Amino acid sequence: MSFVTALTSQQIADLNSSDIQSLSTAQIRELSTAQVPHLTSAAIAAMSTGQITALDLVDFAVLTSVQTPGITTSQLKVLSSSQIQALSTNAVPGLTTRQIVGFSTAQVNALTSAQVAALDTATVVGLSTAQLQALSSAQVPGLGTEDIAALSSVQIGALRTASIAGLSTDQIAALSSTNVKGLSSAQLLALSSSQIAALETDDFAQLSSAQLGALSSKQGAGLTTAQLASLDSAELSKLSTAAVQGLSTAAI
Repeated sequence: MSFVTALTSQQIADLNSSDIQSLSTAQIRELSTAQVPHLTSAAIAAMSTGQITALDLVDFAVLTSVQTPGITTSQLKVLSSSQIQALSTNAVPGLTTRQIVGFSTAQVNALTSAQVAALDTATVVGLSTAQLQALSSAQVPGLGTEDIAALSSVQIGALRTASIAGLSTDQIAALSSTNVKGLSSAQLLALSSSQIAALETDDFAQLSSAQLGALSSKQGAGLTTAQLASLDSAELSKLSTAAVQGLSTAAI
């Protein structure tokens, strides 16, 4: 039996940077899922990129939110999609904005919807437009309504059309009067009638002439009387012919 596998949880916790750096990748790989949670964040930070990638997926799964802040940006850059996906939703909140901002678009795309949901709002707001664009329609359901409300108009505009189409009505309702202006014509056209109806009246009133003119009959069918009443005559005249043709009898 290797001396590494014989170490107790207290001995693992007592390992310092020098101790960790003296271990081979093979010895790091010998650490069990019972031992890994006892590594300090400082010990993890001391690992080389070769050592951190030597950890098995089951080891990544038992890392805690106390340990993840110790993962350096250099280490994060070499983690595979599988290793990132192995992080539990308990560990993800420990990742700092600095760490997440350092993710490649491929690594952002590797996050599960549950992991996206585990990110705090400050971290989500710190995502670049390229990182937000990397989010798939399967991931965006993980964005909380507070996350949606906090994104800038530029960030909202960066989301994939398919991702916008995948937002729930609660997420659509969370759009603010500021970031709703970031919706592109393509994004608006991707919205269903129920999604359009979910836009808060005050937010709908902030749509530009170009945005109103981009609406199709599908979106027109979802417009509510309250939304239409929020527009003045000049704004109403900007509605596309298709949108007007799609209006319900009640809306007219």
